[in-house]
Amino acid sequence: MSEETQPDTDRVVVVRDGVAFRGWTSFSTTESIENCVSTFELEITGVYVAAATALREDQDVQIRLGDDVLIAGVIDEVAIGGDADGLTVKVTGRSNTRDVVDCSSPLGNKSGLTLLGLVRWLVADYPIEVVDEAGVGGKIIRSWCAEEGESIFDAIDRLGRDHAFMVTDDPQGRLVLTRAGAGGTASWGIARGEGFLSGDVTRSCADRFSVYEIRGQEVSDLDVSVDVLGGAEDVAMRRFRKLIVRPERGLSGGDAALRARWEATTRAAKALEATYKLRGFRQRDGSLWRKNQTVQVVDPLCGIAGAELLVVEVTRSLSAEDGRVTVLKLAPPEAYTPQPAKVDVKGYAYEEPELTDPGELGADDLGIEGDL
Repeated sequence: MSEETQPDTDRVVVVRDGVAFRGWTSFSTTESIENCVSTFELEITGVYVAAATALREDQDVQIRLGDDVLIAGVIDEVAIGGDADGLTVKVTGRSNTRDVVDCSSPLGNKSGLTLLGLVRWLVADYPIEVVDEAGVGGKIIRSWCAEEGESIFDAIDRLGRDHAFMVTDDPQGRLVLTRAGAGGTASWGIARGEGFLSGDVTRSCADRFSVYEIRGQEVSDLDVSVDVLGGAEDVAMRRFRKLIVRPERGLSGGDAALRARWEATTRAAKALEATYKLRGFRQRDGSLWRKNQTVQVVDPLCGIAGAELLVVEVTRSLSAEDGRVTVLKLAPPEAYTPQPAKVDVKGYAYEEPELTDPGELGADDLGIEGDL
């Protein structure tokens, strides 16, 4: 199916220096909250292929769908070839934040910066804007030290684990500090028999345990090491399976209880993964499907009865075989709850939340009470 047969609102266009390249015969884009870089791949043959040969690696481009920007990024690779019957041009690339993934973190120690200021310092050598959706940018980082050999993403991800945020990108190619569900609610729910081409739900217990223990040490104000222990139980697990976690840093008893609860909750949530293949690129109100939205799913045959799930990944594609298709990877929002930040609570603590089996997800959440 030629891209030229699609309505203008659903026609993919590559824009470079104000020049629009059209007529793509196939394409695929992927954006995910699990990555801070989005990817694109386009292919063209036929009457418009000659114009596409002007595209080169390392050029800045925008990938648009009608008037909507999908990705602002850089071409990684251009492949040109063909046979006696014609020429084919294939273009692949990633969003502007590719430098965050590929390039090494600057070395040095920093103190007294805000979190947002520190992240901006880490990306200062690159034309990347930083957006604080999580509201954590004003936190003061008393001391921070680079680890030799780590990428910029690794350095920022370390901050994310300590200060409860995720790192991703947006259509404008900006680096985004965010939390699960910050993209709002999708305008259109997903229901079996109502507009999706296929749906698959996977449930797994491979990384799920019945008992979680967090064991570590805390150095008190008197420089005395104190053993700390926190725990949680997943009562939906029928077999006894115990996991002992030793955290990367010192923590208090309150920290240990929160960490155990977080391990139990996120692992229970990640036990469920759903993938739905939808016809077209847009929701009923004309807006595009976007990552980090929540969407209501009603699929009782697969054990999901009206759950609010998180859009983890969006893949859009055009091909001769399938036409225009959007594939959504979904999971419970609790699967992407950030690791709890350190809290100032002393002493021993032990929590036992009752975790609902993700295979029985309904309109309620995983059955965890209280804030994480």
